Amino acid sequence: MAGLQLSPADQARLDALRAAIDQAARVLANPQLRQGYDRTLTPSSSPESDPLGAELAFGEGLRLFNTDKAAESLPKFEAAVRARPDQALYHAYLGWAQFVAFGPEWAGTTRDTLQQALALDPDLAEAHTMLGHLAATEDDAATARKHLERSLELQPLQPDAVELLLQAYQRLNDPKGVKGSCASSSLLWATAPSPCGDACGASWPLSTRTS
Repeated sequence: MAGLQLSPADQARLDALRAAIDQAARVLANPQLRQGYDRTLTPSSSPESDPLGAELAFGEGLRLFNTDKAAESLPKFEAAVRARPDQALYHAYLGWAQFVAFGPEWAGTTRDTLQQALALDPDLAEAHTMLGHLAATEDDAATARKHLERSLELQPLQPDAVELLLQAYQRLNDPKGVKGSCASSSLLWATAPSPCGDACGASWPLSTRTS
C-alpha cells in the first residue's frame, strides 16, 4: 500500500477500516469484552432479548442522563444492554454515563465499553465523540483529534465536538487544522454563532482551555 496514491476519500475509508480492525482485535483479546461481544452474535436466542423493553429502558436512561442524573440513568442503560447487547448505541451511553457519574477513576472501563460499541458499529458518531471527550480529559490531543475528526465526518452538526477538536489542534500546534475546522464550521453554522469563537481570526498560537 505504501506505493499507492489514494484519494482523500479512499484514505479516510482505509483509515476507518484499520481502526475497526484494531478495535475488534482489542475486544477479542479482552476476555470480558469478548464475552459481551459473543452474546451479541445471537441476540434473538437470549431469554432476556426484548427489543421493545430495551428501547423503553434506553429512552428512560437518556431522559435521566440529559437531566444531569447520570447515576440514576445507569440501571436503565444496563437493562437496555442486557436486553439488546447487539445495539452499539446502548453500550456507548452506558460507558459514558459511568464516566460522568463516577469520574476519571472509571476512564478505563468507559474506554473499554466505548471500544466495544465501535466494534459493533465502527461508524457510530456518538461513540467517537465520547472517546474524543474522554481523550480530551486525559490531555491526549492526538487521540481526541482522531475520534473527533471521524465523528464530525459522520455527523457534522456538533458544535461541542468542533470546539473540542479546535482545542486538540491548538494543543498539537496544528494551525492548518484550526483553519480547516473554522472554514467548515462557518458553513454549518451560518445562521448561528460559530463554535470557533475568536479562533478563526486569531493569529497562531492560540490559547488553550481545558474542558
